[in-house]
Amino acid sequence: MKKEISQAPSEHSYPNSTIIEALCELHFTSEGNASDETWDGKWFGRLLTELSLKYDMEPKLVGGVQISAGQTIAIGHMIYRCKDNSHLIQLSPWKLTINELKYESWNTFFQHIQYACKCLSKIINSIEIKRIGMRYINKIPRTSKEESVGSWISDTGLVPRKILEQTKNFFYRSESEKSDNMKLILTISEETSTLPSSLIFDIDIVSIKKVNSDWDSISLEINNIHNEIRGVFDTSRTEKYTNFLKKIS
Repeated sequence: MKKEISQAPSEHSYPNSTIIEALCELHFTSEGNASDETWDGKWFGRLLTELSLKYDMEPKLVGGVQISAGQTIAIGHMIYRCKDNSHLIQLSPWKLTINELKYESWNTFFQHIQYACKCLSKIINSIEIKRIGMRYINKIPRTSKEESVGSWISDTGLVPRKILEQTKNFFYRSESEKSDNMKLILTISEETSTLPSSLIFDIDIVSIKKVNSDWDSISLEINNIHNEIRGVFDTSRTEKYTNFLKKIS
């Protein structure tokens, strides 16, 4: 029996979401080859054709170079921006990224990832996914400069107590292994563009393993990563943070 794939979040979305951006990054190969020399620049234009008229392509050069027939060629990086600016898709040699700029729900984000992956599979044969990363960036608006990190983030053992006690000039980043092929990258930092400053709570899960190119296999892994992120978020938020999300004063 085919396993049903859930596209719903593990909990309902909150009315007062603090997510300012979410992104999913897929590293892939074609027929087991992911060298710069085998990258075909025509794939950039072909992806735009597959994405339809809802996207505009923004070429962007990056620092790397590619040697082809004795010539040095700048490696391209293309941005495909949705015309309502809700999200964008990025393609560079052997990496596809989907950025959710106006996060609505996991279901919407999931659909954008699915659409980008299916369009990519139409232009590049025999895709094999070798790494998937997903990242949720939360911006928490503190109500006073006396509020500590621990007012919003619980003591779960992921963040040192010293950081939880700080009220200013805080920055913490850690990488930890969740399983043999999955790691958690957690970042907590101060964002000072507002007064009082805001708290950035950044949860990044990376799965490093080969995944079959069919969408069912990819979507199962993407759902698994999302659920891992949601688990970290659900256990890390304090009652104050939860009340804020629910708009409870």
